[in-house]
Amino acid sequence: MSDRWSMCASGPIHSAATSGVGVIGSVAAGRIHVYDWLFGHVGAADDNVIANQVSRFTTAVPTGSAVTPIGLDLSAASHGTTTLSGSTGGTVTGCLISIPTNQRASHRWVAAPDGELVLPSTVNTGILYTAVHASLATNMQTTFHWVS
Repeated sequence: MSDRWSMCASGPIHSAATSGVGVIGSVAAGRIHVYDWLFGHVGAADDNVIANQVSRFTTAVPTGSAVTPIGLDLSAASHGTTTLSGSTGGTVTGCLISIPTNQRASHRWVAAPDGELVLPSTVNTGILYTAVHASLATNMQTTFHWVS
């Protein structure tokens, strides 16, 4: 049976979609299936539109603060993926999900059956959540759930 995992991250909104709030890196030992993504603004409420995107990255894992994934089942084996908070760098190769939201709103994306985001079993690849606004200086929080 596959194990289910969670990671929580936070990071600043950026003016470009190459620096992120949260990162999940692929592992060579198996494929990761992301099925749940939550995100929201954690600063003072205002009326701005934030472009929230989940994109693939390739060639190198972005840099950031390491976050330990938590097994949703307490008996889950250790997980070998790289998970980061507040990342920079990486080469974005395509947007998988784009959800513009008002700064006052939180949002949850849940995959339709067999519609999970699947990460390849190739190192130095994965997904990056970015929150983009031209001039807003504030933070977002995110939670990802996946099966591996």
